[in-house]
Amino acid sequence: MDSSQKNKLTIGMLARTAGIGVETVRYYQRRGLLEVPKKSVGRLRAYGEKHLVQLWLIKHAKELGFTLAEITKLASYVEERQCSAIQALAQQKLRAIAEQIRFLEKARKALRNLASGCASGCDENCPAIRVFRANGFGSVGKR
Repeated sequence: MDSSQKNKLTIGMLARTAGIGVETVRYYQRRGLLEVPKKSVGRLRAYGEKHLVQLWLIKHAKELGFTLAEITKLASYVEERQCSAIQALAQQKLRAIAEQIRFLEKARKALRNLASGCASGCDENCPAIRVFRANGFGSVGKR
């Protein structure tokens, strides 16, 4: 795509180039994450490189686990070149991910214990059944 084409993208071309759907582009516009260009004489909106860069920022930030609310902040920090604010937001996200990892590690350990407890077959003495019954799951559907 040459530079003259980068400023004449339709919404479909913009979406394809960014690797997302047209409805996703429109959603980001409604959320205020993506600028909506004015309609041209032909009643079409002409998107440019700036819009593509905005979409790539959104897409990359989502891949890193940022929420749309966080991406809104991040985009404004990038626009205003507020490196310390970007760094603080990244540190906050790192702490949240570390907490998620701790939770997932606990869940994995509990599931391994549950799965290995059933290795000898399931009957009334199965540790998994005892755990679930102790927590009220054994009576589901029974009256």
